[in-house]
Amino acid sequence: MILPFIMVLTGLSFLTLLSLQDPLRDRFLAKDTLVYPAMGFAAMIGILLFNLRRFTADSTFYRLLIFKNNRKAANGWPWIIIAIGLLALTIRFGSGPEGSGVKVNLFGFQPSEIVKYLVIIF
Repeated sequence: MILPFIMVLTGLSFLTLLSLQDPLRDRFLAKDTLVYPAMGFAAMIGILLFNLRRFTADSTFYRLLIFKNNRKAANGWPWIIIAIGLLALTIRFGSGPEGSGVKVNLFGFQPSEIVKYLVIIF
């Protein structure tokens, strides 16, 4: 029931952006904005084609292939250990913007983005 409403809002926002133009760069804003709904639809189709039933607590992926014979690994502890390890590496080897002392990057990427998903899987 909510999908048609979302589609109407997306269409109206796209039509609004078609009427706007960035005066400094002389380009339309709608072209860049249309990419994101297309990426979202592609991601939804990809998830629909993927068999998510393989990712139960007894699957070898969930147990990280290393803990496949250990029954205690089915509770998700390996995932949180990886998350804590990434955060510890960031504290030890991380860098921040312009030497401010804040360590958010680890070798060019932000591990906090990965840690969010690891905590959800845990």
